[in-house]
Amino acid sequence: MTVEKSMERYFMEIPQELRPYLERIRKEMPEFSRISDEQLVQMLAPLLRQSMEIKIPKNDEEFKRLDPKMYGPIGEQLLNSGEWDEAQKYLLLALEQAENDNNTMLQATELNLLGRLCRERGEFSHALELSKKALTLAEKIDDKPLVGLIYDQIGTTYRKQSNYPLAIEHHKKAIDLLVTIGGSYELVAIYNNLGTDYMENGDLDQAGSIFREGLDWSIKLGLNRAIAMHSANLGHIFAKQNKYDSAHEMYRKSLEISNEIGDKQNVAYIYGSLSNLHLFREDYENAIQTLNKSLQILGEIGDEPAVGVAYGNLGAIYEKQGNTRKAILYFQKALKILEEIGDLHNAAKQHDNLSIVYKKESALEESAKHFEKAKQLYEIVGDRQGVVGAAREAISNFQEFVDQLHNDEDFLESFRKNPVGLVAKYNLTIGEAVQLTAEAPKKSMRDLEAVLKLLEYINKHGPGMSK
Repeated sequence: MTVEKSMERYFMEIPQELRPYLERIRKEMPEFSRISDEQLVQMLAPLLRQSMEIKIPKNDEEFKRLDPKMYGPIGEQLLNSGEWDEAQKYLLLALEQAENDNNTMLQATELNLLGRLCRERGEFSHALELSKKALTLAEKIDDKPLVGLIYDQIGTTYRKQSNYPLAIEHHKKAIDLLVTIGGSYELVAIYNNLGTDYMENGDLDQAGSIFREGLDWSIKLGLNRAIAMHSANLGHIFAKQNKYDSAHEMYRKSLEISNEIGDKQNVAYIYGSLSNLHLFREDYENAIQTLNKSLQILGEIGDEPAVGVAYGNLGAIYEKQGNTRKAILYFQKALKILEEIGDLHNAAKQHDNLSIVYKKESALEESAKHFEKAKQLYEIVGDRQGVVGAAREAISNFQEFVDQLHNDEDFLESFRKNPVGLVAKYNLTIGEAVQLTAEAPKKSMRDLEAVLKLLEYINKHGPGMSK
């Protein structure tokens, strides 16, 4: 079964709302200029759903006149633009419609999109549950292209959990399957995801090789948006390898193409990447200026999730610059947006950032509060790397606590007078202290054991010590 045949089932007939966007696709991909609208929809339904700007109902009357076939495309467009609550509403309607019509393929499609929505919110366990339900349905009807796309989604969710072996395994499954059935466009996108798995796991050579393969496919097919994407990916690799001139050139190519095709979202993302490049070079002023360009575009197109993340990046620049006041301001702005839209994973990162910067300012109670919140959110979303990072911070806190007890007589006296309050400031409990003792460096064991005796005494005689 070919990709073209399987995608025919997305739209049994072409809704009027879609026809104006077909020429836009043809302009971007000249190789499709001679085929009919029907063939184009059959071949490019997934890309079409990502590219088109469908009119979203503004009131109840417009909603009542809406063709139910548009629930899914509207839901996906809202998902792409970060309007997650509205996206959920339309995707659930699309799923209900598909169930009423006994359309297994569309049920699997909408379940997979709902899984992606959960992933964007940081609800990784629920995301995997929904995508695996979608996979069961797609396998049941032997829809190989859809099975491949669901493998891709599952792989990306595992990557978000920092589970790189499973991410790589599922993205490779997706590629192997789509290669056998000729899914050219889908392959280009999945090469991006597989390369990102390797890049985030630190295997830059393997990541670069995969991104180049994706770029070759993109050039061969004339997919301008994909060419821009993989050019930027190679820029990321060069930047991590400290090849800043090469990185800048790849970002420049990506930015030029994105501007030509009017892809404002990617233009904003590239400005963000260029800002990181300035940051690597410790050129803080240009890093801030370039990131503000990105923020302006993201605000114009209404990409709230990306705005939240960008504010966090701006805070990180100010922190590196030594401007902790502004760092805290932008971390807080980022946190407010991310909590409002329900992005638990990136909210955890901002709590983590705030914990670190408050600790630098010796605001230990604020630091401990944000540290605890970050740890809780990392555990909720299942980010193994985030949890490990939080554990390392806890060990660092505990070691600092030990050092002060042994080296600062005033601190020791304060501890004797108010042990519960001081330990609470460092976010420690007896149970955690015991666990951290086993993980601490060998050379510190004698000090840690001595403090544990004190902590055990407090646990018996000081109410409120243990959680």
